[in-house]
Amino acid sequence: IFMSIDCVIWYIRILYLFAASRILGPKLTMIYEMMKDAIVIFICFILVILFGFSVASWSLLTTKEQVVWPNSTNGSVSNATVVVQGADGSSSWQLLRDVFNWGIWKVFGQVAEPYNDAVSENDAYGTFVFLFSIGFTVISNVLLLNVLIAMFNEKIQRVQEKSNELWRYQRFWLIYEIKDKTVLPPPLNTLCYLGQFIKYIYCRCKRLWKSHRQRQHMKKPTEQNSSVDINLILSSVDTRQTNREKAIAASYWERIFQEEKQNKTLNKENDGMDKIMQNYDHQQSFHETLQTQKQLELIDKQIGDKGAQQLADVIRKTTTLTQLDLSKNRISDQGVQYLTDALLNNKVNLILTSSPLHIPRLSHQTIITLDLAANNITAQGVQYVANVCRNNKILTNINLSNNQIGDNGARHLADVIPYNTTLTTLKLENNQIGDHGVENLANALRHDMTLTTLSLASNNIEAQGARHLAQALSNNTTLNNINLRFNKIRDQGAHTLAYALMNYMDVGVATLDLGYNRIGDRGAHDLADVLQFDSTLTKLEITGNPITISAAKYMSQTLRHKLFAKQTLTKLELRDNEIRAEGALYLADIISNNTTLVELDLNDNDIRDQGLKYLAGAFRKSKALTTLSLAGNKIEDQGMHHLANAFQNTTTLTALDLGRNKIGNLGIKYLADGFQNNKTLIKLKLANNEIGTEGTQHLAKALENNNTLTELDLTANKIGDEGTQYLANAFKNNNKLTTLSLTANEIEDQGAEYLASAFQENKTLTTLVLYNNYIADEGAQHLADAFRNNNTLVNLDLYGNEIGDQGAQHLADAFRNNTTLIQLYLEDNKTSDEEQHRQTDVTPSGKTLITFDLKDEEKGAERAQYLADIFANNETLNTLSLENDNIGSQGTQHLANAFQNNKTLTTLNLASNEIGDEGVQHLTKILENNNTLTTLNLANNGINAEGTEHLAKALEGNKTLITLNLSSNEIGTEGAQHLAKALENNKTLTELDLANNEIDNEGTQYLAKALETNNTLTALNLASNKIDTEGIEQLTSFLRNNTTLVTLNLNDNKLNVDGVKHLAVGLQNNNTLHKLDLTRNQIGDQGAQDLATAFRDNKTLAYLGLDGNKIKQQGAQHLAAAFGNNETLTFLDLAGNEIGDQGAQDLAATFRNNTTLTTLDLRRNEIGKVSKHHVMQTLRENTRLKLFLWDDWDDLG
Repeated sequence: IFMSIDCVIWYIRILYLFAASRILGPKLTMIYEMMKDAIVIFICFILVILFGFSVASWSLLTTKEQVVWPNSTNGSVSNATVVVQGADGSSSWQLLRDVFNWGIWKVFGQVAEPYNDAVSENDAYGTFVFLFSIGFTVISNVLLLNVLIAMFNEKIQRVQEKSNELWRYQRFWLIYEIKDKTVLPPPLNTLCYLGQFIKYIYCRCKRLWKSHRQRQHMKKPTEQNSSVDINLILSSVDTRQTNREKAIAASYWERIFQEEKQNKTLNKENDGMDKIMQNYDHQQSFHETLQTQKQLELIDKQIGDKGAQQLADVIRKTTTLTQLDLSKNRISDQGVQYLTDALLNNKVNLILTSSPLHIPRLSHQTIITLDLAANNITAQGVQYVANVCRNNKILTNINLSNNQIGDNGARHLADVIPYNTTLTTLKLENNQIGDHGVENLANALRHDMTLTTLSLASNNIEAQGARHLAQALSNNTTLNNINLRFNKIRDQGAHTLAYALMNYMDVGVATLDLGYNRIGDRGAHDLADVLQFDSTLTKLEITGNPITISAAKYMSQTLRHKLFAKQTLTKLELRDNEIRAEGALYLADIISNNTTLVELDLNDNDIRDQGLKYLAGAFRKSKALTTLSLAGNKIEDQGMHHLANAFQNTTTLTALDLGRNKIGNLGIKYLADGFQNNKTLIKLKLANNEIGTEGTQHLAKALENNNTLTELDLTANKIGDEGTQYLANAFKNNNKLTTLSLTANEIEDQGAEYLASAFQENKTLTTLVLYNNYIADEGAQHLADAFRNNNTLVNLDLYGNEIGDQGAQHLADAFRNNTTLIQLYLEDNKTSDEEQHRQTDVTPSGKTLITFDLKDEEKGAERAQYLADIFANNETLNTLSLENDNIGSQGTQHLANAFQNNKTLTTLNLASNEIGDEGVQHLTKILENNNTLTTLNLANNGINAEGTEHLAKALEGNKTLITLNLSSNEIGTEGAQHLAKALENNKTLTELDLANNEIDNEGTQYLAKALETNNTLTALNLASNKIDTEGIEQLTSFLRNNTTLVTLNLNDNKLNVDGVKHLAVGLQNNNTLHKLDLTRNQIGDQGAQDLATAFRDNKTLAYLGLDGNKIKQQGAQHLAAAFGNNETLTFLDLAGNEIGDQGAQDLAATFRNNTTLTTLDLRRNEIGKVSKHHVMQTLRENTRLKLFLWDDWDDLG
């Protein structure tokens, strides 16, 4: 027995000979780890079940030998006599062995000979034994075996991740183990182990005895003690020698491993050197450019984390860069880590801003603004930003709006705010911050003495959060701007803030924005009290709250008591409330007695003529009002009569907005009379007011001698040519007007001539908008003559007119040498190919940006050649759009030759040009040699598999292209295979559009396999292809482990219930997908349920398109339950389904208090009119939600 066991162990240990192998070593480790798990878990489980089955079945099969049941015929209760077979120990062992033998042989092998007839002898119980056997087989061979397989797969994955480290460990362990090997071979080595054990016991006893002797004779050392000390020293020397040998061995292997690592790194560097050198010139020039740049804008470039990493490397070395805009770039926490590390280690402080125009003059040390708005930053990324704040002494502004930082992110910022002595502005809009996050920020504000502006708009703040802020104001003396717009503080929150502003004497809040917070009249009363007692508040915005006449009345009565107190209010914004005419009466009382109010916004309040009558009397008395907005108030001519009388002698008003009313010609006459001698008005907006020729005549007369008006907006009226003549005469001698908008006014060539005559000698006009009129060639000629030598015009908008070749030629000639024009819009006119060539030759120097439309012309190839000649040596052009220009493959060849070495072109749009496979082959020159192109649009060009192959080869070596559009071509399965091969090696492409390309399941398989290793793609469009359940299953493995994909479009495929089930599995743990479009598939209720399960706890999905998917009431209920507490979904499209009345009501109840969903589309869903009104009533309080419910206007009526 001993020899057999030893032999088994010996054979098993032979496997360790392979442990030093790089391939087999990790697998042996995996088997060893699995044996431990199997023994501890799996075998224990199966033994328990095996024992239960064996006992139960064997007892049934041997019933006759164990129990005797005497029969009774006299009606008495039967007594059972138990007969035990064999009472000695050997019989008991025999019974146990029989029990286990039966179970093992029955389930895992053939039944042993002694048990062959067991069932036949007990037919009464054999059936039950048979059922037991089936049950146990299912449990052991199916369920438990699957558990074992799952454990095995997990172990494989974990071991493979560290295979190299395991191999190194095995190799070192085998070598180190040699010194511990015994001299004798098995089984004689047992004697050696026995000797070692006896030696260990002896040494242990000896040490204990010596330590006892030392304690007794510590004060009386003897020779024996000396000998003990010597032995201890010698033992110590042996130990040190052993340790030294181990250290030498460890040092040796560390050196070996380090050399291997260095060689591997060197090989990797050598392999990549050629690729780096190919792009070196571009990278070098880019880095050199950044070294001297002070401002760099990268708005909405989708650079992602990889781009942020590359940018961080540049930032560390730059010494001049002070402004960097990274808005809307899909930067996540990892990218923030790269950037913040660069900021902390940069020689010169950096500014990241989205609004560089507002940056003051900076010195050489300027880190004042950090703007990372509209990215994918969570609390972890905010922690990196907080670290910058903790160590930076110059940073003043932080903008993290439109991210996902939540309460934890707010807590990270709150931890550093008390220690930062420079931060003045903090913007955290739309970040899912709730009351708890506000509490952390409020606690920080108690100890902060620098922050002046705090913006928390569009979060989940309620009354409790407002209370925390109010309490913080008791200790804060610097915060003067608070923005809480689009929250839910309601009346209670307004009350707590008002109490703080009134009772804490040191509070210095000057601007308070509480728009769209569901504040009613009660809350408005409290805020009115603030206006009475507060001496610092200058701007109060309570737009979009259900404030009625009662609040206006109370506000008027309250402010009347402040007549002799210091007045401070300068701006009052009350747009989009329910003030109406009666409320305007009380507001008039406020305005009449106020000496500081300079800006009043009453847009969209339905005050009408009567309300304006009340306000006009107040305006007459006001000595401070400069800006008045009354747009969208249904004001007609009678209201203008009251307003004109009020402003006849006004000396303060500079800006007046009367757009979207119905003042008409008579109303303009009254207004003109009122402003006949006005010397202060600078801006006047009269858009969409039914003003005709007669009204324009009155207005022109008033403005004839006006020397103050600089901006006039007459959009969407009916002034025509005759009205334009009146205006032109008024502006002939005008030397102040800078902006004139006459959009959609039925102006023709004659009107253009009048304008040209008026502005021929004009030296002030910078913007002229003539959008959507009827100006043709003749009118364009007149305008060209007027502006031929003009050096002030910056923007000329002639979009949507009827200008042809001749007019375009005149404009081209006029602006050929112009150095000031920035934008010339000629889209949607009638210029031909030849004349558009002339337009491109307007400014070959590239100093002027010219925008025009190129539509479906016959001489496309010739025009492409013209463009190529013009821009061959151009050093400024960055965008070229030739969509639908019919340039063909020949024209593409001209462009490719011109731009293959271009250093500035970043976007090339050649959609709908029939370039075909030959044209794509020419374009590969650009992709192979150009180092700047980032966006290429080749949609609808008749490209098939051959052209895709050329494109794929060029993409493999391309290092700059990030967006590729190949939609509406015919690349098919073979083309998808070529692209998949390119994607395996491409590391820059982030957006790929393959919609409508006849890609089937096989093509999808190629793409999915390639994308499994791709870590850059963020947007994939596979809409309108031939992908069904099999293709979706191929995508599942890619989606399950993907960490970069943000947008996935599977619109109009063959996705059914089974396909959605696979998709849901792939997306269940996905933490990056923001947009999923499954429009026009057939997922049904079951598919909706699977998606709901996948996204129940999702924290990233913002857009879900399920239009036309046969979803009914049950599916709508599942979706409602899944997204009930969701804080990220902003767009849900369920149009074109069959959710019915109940499904619509369930969704409405779910999203009643939701503050993140902004769009809900429920059109075409078999919802009755009564239910639609019920849904609208349910969602009435959700002011942020845009609801699409009515199928058409007739249904709405």
